[in-house]
Amino acid sequence: MIETLLKRFPTSRKFSTDVLWNIASVVIMGISGAVLTLVIAKWYGSTALGLFNLTYSIFTFLSQGVAAGIHLSVLNSVARHVDDEKEVQEILNAGLLTAGLTSLFSLIVIYLVRDVFGILFRSTDIITSLVCVMPGLFFFTLNKVFLSFHNACRRMKAYAIFQGLRYILLVLTLVYLVSVSVPPAKLPLIFTLSEMLLAIILITYSLRYIRFSLSKKAIPWARRHFLFGFKAALGNLLTVANLRTDVLILGLFAPHNIVGIYSFAVLLVDGFNQLPFVIRTNVNPILTEYRFKKGVEDLRKVVVKGIILSYKVMIPMGILLIFLFPLIIWLFKLAPEFYRGLPAFAILMAGGLISVGYKPFLMILNQTGYPGHQSVLMFLMFGMNVLLNFILIPFFGMIGAAIGTAVSVVSAVFFLKLMVKKTIGIGI
Repeated sequence: MIETLLKRFPTSRKFSTDVLWNIASVVIMGISGAVLTLVIAKWYGSTALGLFNLTYSIFTFLSQGVAAGIHLSVLNSVARHVDDEKEVQEILNAGLLTAGLTSLFSLIVIYLVRDVFGILFRSTDIITSLVCVMPGLFFFTLNKVFLSFHNACRRMKAYAIFQGLRYILLVLTLVYLVSVSVPPAKLPLIFTLSEMLLAIILITYSLRYIRFSLSKKAIPWARRHFLFGFKAALGNLLTVANLRTDVLILGLFAPHNIVGIYSFAVLLVDGFNQLPFVIRTNVNPILTEYRFKKGVEDLRKVVVKGIILSYKVMIPMGILLIFLFPLIIWLFKLAPEFYRGLPAFAILMAGGLISVGYKPFLMILNQTGYPGHQSVLMFLMFGMNVLLNFILIPFFGMIGAAIGTAVSVVSAVFFLKLMVKKTIGIGI
């Protein structure tokens, strides 16, 4: 099925190869995510798994705010100047400088208000976990800039390798922490350790392509990154936060063990959603190229064909995964309580399947020069998700979280179609 998608997508052989490499990295990510979940569930139980996933959700949410959208500006700017090596150097160096300074400032603020998280989630352990991941937020921000740089230059093989390596490092650091009997609240240290190691490797690899220096162009590019990032950051933050809103809000009303059971279902849905994300990562710079070099009609054709093929490929896979859910629990001999997550999983998958064709093109507004509109799109989807989760979770628990999230994901398709028509002038 994947081969069918790649053969019919109207791009080069390099695109197909790049996608296959990134699919391989998704396989690694999926296996690694399963290992993380199974190890914590087996050795620590559902309560620890709930605490870990709450922290992971907070980490995911904060990471987008700390990054401030700088990596999106680097991705957009490098893609537009990719043939000018000197300008690309200026763009990247200014991006690293801006991201480093904004992330340090953000982390100081987060540390000062850390006790608020303990109050919201009624847990002192969440404060300990948050402090453990804070250094990882800084390294994660720098890594995002480097990865966006390589993405824009279409070094997708390297991009895939580093993405896969991130999750391998997570597993290795978790195994080490478990072997030394680290308390559950400190398990999120794996994010700091893995991002720090990945930063060292990324910098070493990137030295062959870049020279770290600042010129008189640094300030103008830094200003441009900051302004572009400010417009795009909200949309990107909400894109990612929308995937974790249900876990966070469920954590406000339910005990950690319920969050752990629901998080197991979310893990499998996240694994399924990674394939559209892989396509999107490879498509993003191509969308910019089509918009500014080939015209909007060619852009429309490539997007429509991609939507149709995505549905054909992903729907059978999603349906199969619904039937495999209980088998996975049985096969790995997890506690019977995890079967309680099946209805929520089925609802989440239904929402994902309805919208899956459009997910590879969710960043089209950002890539075609409308970062502000991208933020509006994500705000609409995020706002609906938050509203529905706050209404439904107190009455229906996990099922309410699943319904709210599924409806918000489907609504994004209608919002996307309307905004692309309004801004770019094409129907998708």
